[in-house]
Amino acid sequence: MSVRPLLTLAVLRLIWLAILLPSLIRIGYEFTWILDQPIESVLQRADTLDLEQLALFLMASPFRLLAQLALYRIALEIAVVLLVPTPAEAASRNWLTRAFRRLFVLGPFSTQRWLQGVWIAFLVTWIAFVILTAPSRLDAYARALGEQGQLSYVSVYARFVLPVLAIVNDLVELALARGVIEVATRVLPHGSSTKRKKSLGMNILLIGSGGREHALAWKLAQSPRLAKLYAAPGNPGIAECADIVALDVADHDAVARLCRDKQIDLVVVGPEAPLVAGLVDALAAFDIPAFGPSAAAAALEGSKGFTKDLCAEAGIPTAAYGRFTDAEAAKAYAREQGAPIVVKADGLAAGKGVTVAATIDEALAAIDDCFAGAFGEAGAEVVVEECLVGEEASFFALTDGETVLPLATAQDHKRVGEGDTGPNTGGMGAYSPAPIMTPELVERTLDEIIRPTVKAMRDRGTPFQGVLYAGLMITDAGPKLIEYNVRFGDPETQPMMMRLDSDLVDLLYATATGGLSGVSANWREESALTVVMAAQGYPGAYAKGSAIDGIGAADGLSGVKVFQAGTGLQDGRLVANGGRVLNVTATGATIAEAQALAYEAVDRIVWPEGFCRRDIGWRAISDRGVR
Repeated sequence: MSVRPLLTLAVLRLIWLAILLPSLIRIGYEFTWILDQPIESVLQRADTLDLEQLALFLMASPFRLLAQLALYRIALEIAVVLLVPTPAEAASRNWLTRAFRRLFVLGPFSTQRWLQGVWIAFLVTWIAFVILTAPSRLDAYARALGEQGQLSYVSVYARFVLPVLAIVNDLVELALARGVIEVATRVLPHGSSTKRKKSLGMNILLIGSGGREHALAWKLAQSPRLAKLYAAPGNPGIAECADIVALDVADHDAVARLCRDKQIDLVVVGPEAPLVAGLVDALAAFDIPAFGPSAAAAALEGSKGFTKDLCAEAGIPTAAYGRFTDAEAAKAYAREQGAPIVVKADGLAAGKGVTVAATIDEALAAIDDCFAGAFGEAGAEVVVEECLVGEEASFFALTDGETVLPLATAQDHKRVGEGDTGPNTGGMGAYSPAPIMTPELVERTLDEIIRPTVKAMRDRGTPFQGVLYAGLMITDAGPKLIEYNVRFGDPETQPMMMRLDSDLVDLLYATATGGLSGVSANWREESALTVVMAAQGYPGAYAKGSAIDGIGAADGLSGVKVFQAGTGLQDGRLVANGGRVLNVTATGATIAEAQALAYEAVDRIVWPEGFCRRDIGWRAISDRGVR
C-alpha cells in the first residue's frame, strides 16, 4: 500500500478515536446515572414527568448515544473502503485481538444485520421523540395562535420558526442516517454468520481456470446450499456451471471489491500462486471467508526448504536434504551424497522444478539450470535431497487449524510418456482411490505426517486452514513426505470430485470458518480415473488455437465427465488454449473399469492436434490385479 492511503487510514482512525473515547465516557456516565437512581425515586417522579421531558431523556439516553456512535462508525468505514483500498494489516485469528482491532483500530465490522439494527435504533428513537413531544408542540402552537396580537418577532421565531426547524432537523437527521446505511449496504464488505449460512443460499467466488477448478465448480454447483457461483478467470467448461467475471486475481483490492459488490460469502482459491501471494490474508482483512491458507502457511508449498526445515523440527519422516543459495555448495553436497539424487527449485515452478537425477552429471546440470534462471525466482534457492525408493501416492486432508478431516487418496502420472517415462509434467492422469494406501497406511500418514504438520504450524503462530495435499513415498519403512501442496491436486481433484458423496460447500465453508469439528466426508465406493489430453509438444512448446469437437459425445456416456483445462472459445468454437487441455474422467466399480470407460470417451473426442497417454492406471491394474 502506498504512503497516501496509509496516511488517509491513519487520519480516519484518529477521527474515530476522537469520536469513540468521549462517547464511551459519556455513555458510561449516562448508564451510571441511571443505575444510581433509587427505584422509589424513579416511581415517585414518574407521575410528574411530562411527555416532553421523557422524550428528551430518550433522545439523550445512552441508547441514543450508542445509535449515533454506530452511525459515525459506519460513515468512517465507508470512508476507509472508498479511500483506502485494503487495510494495512491482515486480520488476526485470535478473537480477542481481532475484536480489539476492530473496535479501536477501525477494522471491518459492519454486517447486514448490524446495519439493519442501527437503522431500527434510529427509527425507534425518532418515532418516540415525535410521538412524545407532539402534544407539547401542538399546545405551543395553540397558545401562539391565541396570542397573535401580543407576538413579537422574537416570540414568533421561538414559537413558530424554531419548532419547524426542529422538525426539519429531525427529518434531515433521519434521512441522513438512512442514506448512510443505504450506502453502507452497497459499499461495505459484509461478514458471514455461520447460523445464517445454514438456512440461506451462499454466493461463492471460485478463483482459477484449470481442470481442477472445473471439477470444483461442477461439484459446488450441485449443492443445495449454493445461491450463486461466480468464477474468475474461468474457462468455457467452468462457464457451464458458474457466471464468469472479468477480474485480475493478482489484484487483491479488485477481488475484495468484487466480493463486496456480489456479496460473496465464500471465496474458494484453486491454484497455489494466489495463496502464496497472500490473497486469503487480503480477504481476511475484510472478514470475507476464504478457503485456503494464509501466505505464511502457504509457505508449505511456496518454499520446499521451509517444509523440509519444518519436517526436521517436528520429526516428520522425509528425505535427508540440504538447502543452498550457492551453486558450488549445492554441487559439492550432490557429489558427496552420490546419485541417484533429487534437485528441486525451492519456489513455485508449476510442477516442473524437480529433477530426479540418475547421475551426478545430471544433478549438476539441474543445479546450473536452477541458478541460471530456468525457473525464475523459484530457482534462487535449491533443495538437494535423498532419492526415496518406493511407490508414490497422494493423500488429501482438510484442516481448520485444529481439526483434521481425512479426505481421499489418489495416484497420478507425472511423466509425459507411457510407462512413466520422459520429462515431468503437471500430471498426465490420475485415479482414486490409491490401492497402495491401506487403512493402516492412512492412519500412519495421519499420525506421523499430517497431524504433526498441523500442530507444528499452529505452534509457529501460522495455523494452516485449507487442504493439505501430501505427496508421499511409500517405502519399506512406511510413508515419507516428498512435498506438500496447499491446494487440491490437478489432475487428482477430477476423480476425487466424481467420488465425493458429501456437499462440497459444507466441507469448504466449515474449513474456512473453523467449524470442521464433527464434520465428516462420505465417498462412493466406486473408483474414478482421469486421462489428460494435452497439446502436441507439451511439456515443451505447443501451438494454441486448434479446434476440439466431440466433447458432447464423450459426456454422453454414463459415468463420464470431461473437465476442461486449457480451453478457449474462438468464433464460438472450442479451441485448445494451453498445454493440458482436457481431463476425460470416468467412474467404475474398479480402476480397470474406470480406465476402459475413460478411454472409450477419449476416442469420441476429435482433436488431431492433441495426445494422451494410453496407460493411465497401469500400476494399479498390473501390480495388484484388476481393481
